[in-house]
Amino acid sequence: MNSARRLTPSSGWPGFDELLDGSGPVDELLERVGDREELLLQALRIAGVGGWELDIASGTLSWSEETYRIFGVDPQDEKPSAELFYSLVHPEDRARVLDNQSWSYETGDIFDQEYRIVRRDGEVRYLNSRAQILPRGRTRDNRFLGIVRDITERRLFEQQLEAERARAARLQSELIHISRNSAMETMAAAIAHELNQPLTAVANFSAAARALHARDPLSEQLEEACRQIESNAHKAAEIVRGLRAMTKPGNGHRTTVSLADTIRDAAALALVGADVTISYDLAPDLRVHVDRVQIQQVIVNLVRNACEAVESAANKDIAVAARRQGDCACIAVTDRGVGIAEDLLPTIFDSFVSTKEDGMGIGLSISRRIVEAHGGRIGVTSKPGEGASFWLTLPLAA
Repeated sequence: MNSARRLTPSSGWPGFDELLDGSGPVDELLERVGDREELLLQALRIAGVGGWELDIASGTLSWSEETYRIFGVDPQDEKPSAELFYSLVHPEDRARVLDNQSWSYETGDIFDQEYRIVRRDGEVRYLNSRAQILPRGRTRDNRFLGIVRDITERRLFEQQLEAERARAARLQSELIHISRNSAMETMAAAIAHELNQPLTAVANFSAAARALHARDPLSEQLEEACRQIESNAHKAAEIVRGLRAMTKPGNGHRTTVSLADTIRDAAALALVGADVTISYDLAPDLRVHVDRVQIQQVIVNLVRNACEAVESAANKDIAVAARRQGDCACIAVTDRGVGIAEDLLPTIFDSFVSTKEDGMGIGLSISRRIVEAHGGRIGVTSKPGEGASFWLTLPLAA
């Protein structure tokens, strides 16, 4: 037979006296529950997490000690309420928080929001709150139970990190522009010389045209002179156009362009003043979605390097090829110059590494950054005394 006694009034409520003097099992249970609740509150305090509870029926709001601290409220001065809470929420975030709380009330979904508060002293803090409606049975009202954390330090760090990223992006853009201008400066003298030739021809043919016009307006010599004027004027204009495009700061604007045309235009600019022979093997159907000026900067840099590599070589040939490679376009600039020393190959694309005595060592580094920013890769193969082949890939436009 079961020896356990039932707690009934007729039996004199066994254990009631022990309960009153604090020695009964119920008191021990309550004490253990109280200890666990205190441990939980202390753990939340150590973690910087505040707790709160809203009784749905009565509208009574309760805050833990840590919640008071997070909101900057003295429990001796103010009691928690919905009005107090919303008065502290930043005006720009108030409607969003209210809407999401209402949604959580209606659906039972977890309320999870980041928002700002403005403390009584004017300090703005960033908080994260999570809460949910908890049913408590048919005889007890439901409650809205939640936690709140101060995430100000994290948000400020994220904002600082984002600002640093933006600053790094600006610096990289400026460095690309500096690199481009540096390359242009090395070609400035050659370009000036090359421009003088067509412009002098324009002036000479113009003078000849006027003289011929005075004698015979319909002569073949006059027509040829006019053609030469037009041809040389166009040549000068193309050189100026290419130079101006390359020296403008890039704004990161990408368009879908013909890769063959882009390569030819860039190579033509790089070859100004160079005594080399260049051959092209460019697939005509390759189109890429790129910042055209930046990709031309890479091509100019590679072609100029190839021109310098063959200056003292007997064979002054340069080959530029572009072919489809899967879903990418592969571009190669090959020369038969002096080549690159084996010990330099692993670091050739690093900043301030150069094979030239007066080189800055940023051209190839910038080229790598540009290519990788476009989702491509760049590399080189070389044997000393046999030349080098720089290659790069770019994703094809959809």
